[in-house]
Amino acid sequence: MSRKYQKSKVIRNSFTERTKIRGQAKAQAREVQLPLDVESLVEMSRTALSSFAAEVGLIVAQRLLEDEATQFCGERHERQTKREMTRFGHSRGYVTLASQKGRIHKPRVRYVKKDGEVELERYRLLQSPDAMPQAALNQLVNGVSTRRYEHVVELVEKVMV
Repeated sequence: MSRKYQKSKVIRNSFTERTKIRGQAKAQAREVQLPLDVESLVEMSRTALSSFAAEVGLIVAQRLLEDEATQFCGERHERQTKREMTRFGHSRGYVTLASQKGRIHKPRVRYVKKDGEVELERYRLLQSPDAMPQAALNQLVNGVSTRRYEHVVELVEKVMV
């Protein structure tokens, strides 16, 4: 013996209310307008692209330093009987990108038989103010491709002369 239960009016009404509210929300969402002019949109996109490029630059710098440590010491946790250098953790460091200092974790490499730490050449180069000047980042953000980079540099040299 089975009975069929009818849905109560409260449940039916709450469902129709929710559907009605969703429809109103969608209609209001379509009506939202952003009062931005083209210049401000372009500036916002350049700023976002610049910060993205700086973040990618920090990641690339970190990977370059890890690669140099791997060249000196071998792969992480690799057994080597005649190794001359070993990993010794990380330390806080910085690199210069677009005239700004960015924090990174610099890998430390030490000699096995001698005292002292090995200087990472790439770290020294990335700390120099000329590592990636602001002008290079601006050209990257403004769409100068690497294929046309030499052409742009030649134009700048001609204008400077």
